[in-house]
Amino acid sequence: IRQFLESSLRSRYKTSVAETATEGLTAAKQTKPRCILLDMMLPDHDGLWVLRQLRQTPDLADTKILMLTAQSDESLKLLALQSGVDDFLPKPFGISELHARVAGLTRSSSLQQELRAEKRELESALTQLKSTEAQLFQSEKMRAVGSMAAGLMHEINNPVNFTLMAIKILQRDVAKGKPIDDTVNDVFDGVTRIGDIVSDLRSFAYPDQAHHRTDFTVREVLNTSLRFAADNLKNIPVAVELPAEPELWVRASRSQIAQVLLNLLVNAAKATDPIADTRPPKITVRAYLQVDRVVVEVQDNGVGMSPETLPRITEPFFTTAEPGQGLGLGLSISDSIARAHGSGLKFTSQSQVGTTVTFDLPLSRAADKR
Repeated sequence: IRQFLESSLRSRYKTSVAETATEGLTAAKQTKPRCILLDMMLPDHDGLWVLRQLRQTPDLADTKILMLTAQSDESLKLLALQSGVDDFLPKPFGISELHARVAGLTRSSSLQQELRAEKRELESALTQLKSTEAQLFQSEKMRAVGSMAAGLMHEINNPVNFTLMAIKILQRDVAKGKPIDDTVNDVFDGVTRIGDIVSDLRSFAYPDQAHHRTDFTVREVLNTSLRFAADNLKNIPVAVELPAEPELWVRASRSQIAQVLLNLLVNAAKATDPIADTRPPKITVRAYLQVDRVVVEVQDNGVGMSPETLPRITEPFFTTAEPGQGLGLGLSISDSIARAHGSGLKFTSQSQVGTTVTFDLPLSRAADKR
């Protein structure tokens, strides 16, 4: 039968034959065939033993196994199926049936190998895409830090000057023997404020903070974003509408949510610039609880968006700004961040009336413990 099988197939396929299970396993591992014809009865081991050995060999994962048997025992076939056989060819068999079975199995093996290779390529591409996405997130974040540099210097310079003045007063009071408790407290407050600004900037700018999710309040992250956007917002009143009790706790990436709020605040500020001569600009930030999510809204009374612009506003590289004023990635990245937190940016806008941007975040269970 072995000689008959080889003579029947070698005109169409490269073939290799083995008389025993041991020889067959060695040949299979060396040649890595598309298809193996395996007899149930062999001189040294039965076909089921060989089948299990083949299925435990990673290099033969795409190899199809056609088992030859003259037995009609259904339990034996069930064992073979459980062990990983792909097809059966009962003895006696015809040439046409043999060729049809082998052709189908070799074709299936080739397709499986191609799919496996494509999967590896897709996984590699996905890894590269995630890396590129992370680089874009960080690049946009650092661009924002760069554009806010002057405002941040002002934010830091104020408490530095305040602290220096307090230290001078402290030196004078010590020399004159006056009480210094109030002045020491002023120094402490100034240094603490500087520390808070530096700490916020570090947690915002460092890339390793991007995917680290923690429990924090909306008020905390909003204060960080307002501090960073202070230079853009210096002539625009920002109304903050947050419930005093209980505080709204969320579980998210603090760095990324600060990035979203910062981007929305800066965009809102830019939208109100053109209307300053016709009506007082105003930005409102509100948050409220909705079932197990915390909804955050940033609203402005600026120029608004046209119906044509609105559907495209989160497209990467789409921007209504003048050339050189931005890459058009801010809202796209912010939308991606919101989606990663189970939401997405939702826009309502009316030309020359204003825009409201909404997203929501998962409620932190830490809120129940406070």
